[in-house]
Amino acid sequence: MNRTPRVCFAIVVLVLSAAVARADVVTDWNVIALQTIGITAIQEAATDGNPRTDADPTWLPQIATPPYPDHTSGANNVTGATTRALELLFGDKYNFVVTSLIPGTTPIQYHRFSEMADDVVDVRVYQGIHSAERT
Repeated sequence: MNRTPRVCFAIVVLVLSAAVARADVVTDWNVIALQTIGITAIQEAATDGNPRTDADPTWLPQIATPPYPDHTSGANNVTGATTRALELLFGDKYNFVVTSLIPGTTPIQYHRFSEMADDVVDVRVYQGIHSAERT
């Protein structure tokens, strides 16, 4: 039996659910969410009350930080929904390669769906968009 339609349907349902949940959270918590974004979380980590974080006031993100709040990451919600659906259907251990449409980028080899989800969390922090606890 061809599993492609079932896989696609499961991913679409989960991605749409994740997008709706994220929109609902941002709408409900927008005032609180404006307090900090990833760039300030790293530069001002000495004031966050967490003894495990170190401030780096000279740190700059890899991209220009967009003007939206640090309260749940839409990219991480969608990636998490997608990778979790794939895990449930195929198991976490699965070899695959992710390529980019951007010329000159290097394809990334993954051995687990969870590795890709972890990378997306990290990249949102490195870009200065989100703090780790919000992703």
